[in-house]
Amino acid sequence: MPVDWLQVSGRGFLGLGVAAGVVTLTACGSSSSGSAAGPLVMTVWGGDTDRKAYQARIDLLVKKYPELKVKLQLIPSDSYPQKVQTMIAGGNGPDIMQVAESVNTYAGKNQLLPLDDLAEKAGLDAGQRFGSVGSIYSYEDELYAIPDRSGAMIVYYNKELFEKKGIKAPTAEWTWDDALSAFKELTVPGRQWGYGGAGWWPQWWSFVYQNGGAIIDADGRPAVDSDEAIEALQWAGDLVFKHKVVPSAKDYADMGADIGGDQAFANQKVAVNATGF
Repeated sequence: MPVDWLQVSGRGFLGLGVAAGVVTLTACGSSSSGSAAGPLVMTVWGGDTDRKAYQARIDLLVKKYPELKVKLQLIPSDSYPQKVQTMIAGGNGPDIMQVAESVNTYAGKNQLLPLDDLAEKAGLDAGQRFGSVGSIYSYEDELYAIPDRSGAMIVYYNKELFEKKGIKAPTAEWTWDDALSAFKELTVPGRQWGYGGAGWWPQWWSFVYQNGGAIIDADGRPAVDSDEAIEALQWAGDLVFKHKVVPSAKDYADMGADIGGDQAFANQKVAVNATGF
């Protein structure tokens, strides 16, 4: 299953957006130090791959600073915001947490600690280190999160399924019509779908920009009510409800608990999937 990602303009299907994850400190964590008082609790979302990656990083940290104790807590993506808020409300919130685009939600409720002093002591200039990504996790001129990872959305396709149908690999010249045509050929009703869908915001936002629209205009005002954005959303919805080349919510539920495009692609239930790096 090779990876193919190309940046194009207009309505080219492969011109996809950006995903990012950030890590921050909470103002109401379960412990104040990673020492005898108890380990620091670090909460992230994801699956086993994420668990292994974060644990490996924690192991490197503790090796360098043996006095630290850090406990990793992994929560499934879909239930992450609700469970974290429940933990915080109960006075048992994590000390360190992954927040991504929800950073201002937490910061606006005084649930995060500003990181400016810590960053200064560490000699970390977020703008210089992370570029434009480093400046978007501030609230009222205070830094509340440090970029953990960021990168382009990637289009994955199942080479074997493409070859069986005699479909050439996606290229930068693919349009929405080309993509839809391939999705239809790759769909077997009730058993296999051509595409994993665009329910996650970086996916459907990408369709809007491919179509010449925007979510926020150059002056910082909402622009999602434009004809271009509406057309893109309609196209994304039609893939599910009209063309039936994307699994519906019921189709995904029938595949099992917490199954989405990533898992369906790995299980060869969908032939093409757009997801984070």
